[in-house]
Amino acid sequence: TVSFDGTFTSQVTKAHLINTGVQVNSYLIDVSNFLSVRTNRQLERYTAHPFEAAAFVQDKMEFEGLIANVGLRFDLWYSGVDYYPDLYTPFGNPDSLGRFDPSNAQKKKPPVYGRLQPRLGFSFPVSANTVFHLNYGAFMQRPSFQYIVSTRLGQRLNDPLILGNPRLEPETTNSYDVGVVQALGEGFTLDISGYYKDVKNLIQRSNFIDERAGYQVSSYFNLDYADIRGFRIMLNKRRGALTGSINYQYGYATGKSATATAATPIFNRDTLGVVTTDLTNVPTRDIILDFDRTHNLVITVGYVTGKEWGPKLFDFNPFADINVSVHSSIRSGRPYTSPSDIRLINVKRAPMEYNTDLRVTKSIRNFFGIPASIYAEVFNLFNNKILNYDYLFDRPTATNPNLPLQYYEQYPINDKENGVRYWWDKGRQGPFSVDQSFLIYSNQPRSFSFGVVFEF
Repeated sequence: TVSFDGTFTSQVTKAHLINTGVQVNSYLIDVSNFLSVRTNRQLERYTAHPFEAAAFVQDKMEFEGLIANVGLRFDLWYSGVDYYPDLYTPFGNPDSLGRFDPSNAQKKKPPVYGRLQPRLGFSFPVSANTVFHLNYGAFMQRPSFQYIVSTRLGQRLNDPLILGNPRLEPETTNSYDVGVVQALGEGFTLDISGYYKDVKNLIQRSNFIDERAGYQVSSYFNLDYADIRGFRIMLNKRRGALTGSINYQYGYATGKSATATAATPIFNRDTLGVVTTDLTNVPTRDIILDFDRTHNLVITVGYVTGKEWGPKLFDFNPFADINVSVHSSIRSGRPYTSPSDIRLINVKRAPMEYNTDLRVTKSIRNFFGIPASIYAEVFNLFNNKILNYDYLFDRPTATNPNLPLQYYEQYPINDKENGVRYWWDKGRQGPFSVDQSFLIYSNQPRSFSFGVVFEF
């Protein structure tokens, strides 16, 4: 990878702060990798030279009664690898031995994509204690290289199995945010805002079957989207010995699929060239996406004692200059699909997730002539457990029923006979008593950290 990144900032006038810059990335991707040698005998083999560049300019304007940020960004993207226009038989016909040669297949140059993305932000007072703010931004994101340039083949016949799509368009998001901030006195502020994100061109895999050729090819296309909306309420206290914030967010995210492989359409071309479409795997209506967190609450509290705080002990204030901070979060579990009815996608929820961290710092103004501080931290103070979503709640299908999830729904986790804590389904038909906590929990148990910091 060769990269260049440069920015320039100038306060051109008292009211205008200009920030501009450029970003350039040039990649060389050369992959030759053997996969599943003992079973499916597949290989990944491809070379690509992707290129991306961006230029942006932003003007931060500050006037009496108005602060505005106005910006414009231009992104350029080129995948750097040719594509196969025939989706059903991309490598053409095999030779007399049934082997395919990709170099003989028809190829075309991919397009170059460019996007202009405006960003606007305004805030202004509507009363002595109330400020209104409004933000809009257009954003683009290049899809992952695995969806763009990858090529997976069968080792024996060189037949195409999964092909990246160099014509994939960038994923785009239009984001809107509007709200008010109200000063309440005594250092308190209340911020209430609503947001909406319109996400388009998300990636979804498609399968193509040609009955005459007798094989299936998978590739990726901009078929999906997401609708994300909600509101936030934040109460802050920033003055005094006691500070903190309470931040509550309600939101939901809907679409057809949260991953690139969960809602795959199948296109079948028969021997007469007639194409039929199988949409069995595609939801008929929008579903709650599996990254959705409907409720999210974050609480932070800090308390700082003064340099003379508390009783003295031999001319020493043991409770002075102490900073106690607590960070606690509570959020909804992610939605999942029950194995009892795989047609009802993401209608159940994983358990709520809790975590609290504590840090206590004692500052010493003169420790043998230099300032120092001693701290102690406790992570996951209440030893809460968060279930591993990727392992336990993976979406079940007709061919992959997700046995751990079945046992999770039917038996207590710690059941010695059938609990998922002691269940392992990797090629085995029954449970055995080995603790699988390292698989079913994604967070660390309660832990402690102690340290000393010297300031020079």
